[in-house]
Amino acid sequence: MKNTLKVSKLKSEHRSRKLFQQIEITLLENGMSTSQTSKKKFDPIDSMIFQEGLRIQKLFFDLDLDLMLVVLNNKKVLKESISKFRLLKGATLEQLEQYEISRTGVHWPALDEDLSLRGFLKTAMLSSVHQENVVA
Repeated sequence: MKNTLKVSKLKSEHRSRKLFQQIEITLLENGMSTSQTSKKKFDPIDSMIFQEGLRIQKLFFDLDLDLMLVVLNNKKVLKESISKFRLLKGATLEQLEQYEISRTGVHWPALDEDLSLRGFLKTAMLSSVHQENVVA
């Protein structure tokens, strides 16, 4: 069990490093400096969404696991806790499955909830950075 967790953590760290490398390469290829002093049109997340066309393709839910999977058009999957979102937390599976995907996020008309792709990506990036810095 311990070895499985180590392998899983190593794979997660590798994916995180690869994602940040992709962001850096995209910025440089588009002539965008990564220095703090330069004016830039897009930050790395906006660059992935607007310049590379990253989109939400589909959502999957598991209420027992408090899990929402966000499938992107690049075949990557982001994981979120349903309970993290106040308006989704008490929803039934049927209500959760009644969503509309837009260019920049997802909307649940019956629940009056909107979540952005930018927010999902930011959360994934931050959690991957925090996981890499955990000691023990």
